[in-house]
Amino acid sequence: NCEFHAYVIAREVSDEDGARSLVANGTVYRALARLEIRRLLATRWEDPRMAAAERRPRRRMYRVTAEGEGSVPA
Repeated sequence: NCEFHAYVIAREVSDEDGARSLVANGTVYRALARLEIRRLLATRWEDPRMAAAERRPRRRMYRVTAEGEGSVPA
């Protein structure tokens, strides 16, 4: 199961300018939080050493759960 962070999702669903807007406005984060509450996504914070090595803040990583996989229409 692959993991992703919110900006990747924003970039996929919008053009570059819109992606920044989605993240800045918190729209993506609110949607991801709702999916986590429904247990369709699981989250974890990445290793702080990785973020430090790249000189950036830590990212919250998301992955689709088995329940989330099962809820996708065929």
